[in-house]
Amino acid sequence: IQPNRQPLEHHVLMTMFEVNDHKAYTLLDSGSNTDAISFEFAAAHNIPVFDLEQPMVLQLGVKHSRAMITRGARVKIVGPAGRVINHYVDVVNIGGYDMVIGIPFMKKYNVMLDIGGRAYLMQGKRVPCLDPVRDRPPKTAMKGK
Repeated sequence: IQPNRQPLEHHVLMTMFEVNDHKAYTLLDSGSNTDAISFEFAAAHNIPVFDLEQPMVLQLGVKHSRAMITRGARVKIVGPAGRVINHYVDVVNIGGYDMVIGIPFMKKYNVMLDIGGRAYLMQGKRVPCLDPVRDRPPKTAMKGK
């Protein structure tokens, strides 16, 4: 039988990043081998998207569950200390979030997750993550859900 867990025991780490001058409801995902924004977020904020010369398979954690990555974008992300980062992201269908920050971004910019403390460290600044109950996602993120 699955144990009864307290709500905060299974909530993921979420934050807001500024992407091309717009707030992006972001999942910090240490299990993702890609960084991505949603098609909805790109369209809502007129982010130029380009076709990839070689589409790639996006393998999810569930067996036989995968999608194709066919588009990408270059975006400007403002970090918590105000540093501007120009970064490539895949453009994919994301449910419930505007952006997913995965291992490529975390490794390149030395992002450290404090899962127990519900925070992350980036650019020398400790940033509390969003409260999963109080801080609801914006409409662009909810469209993909």
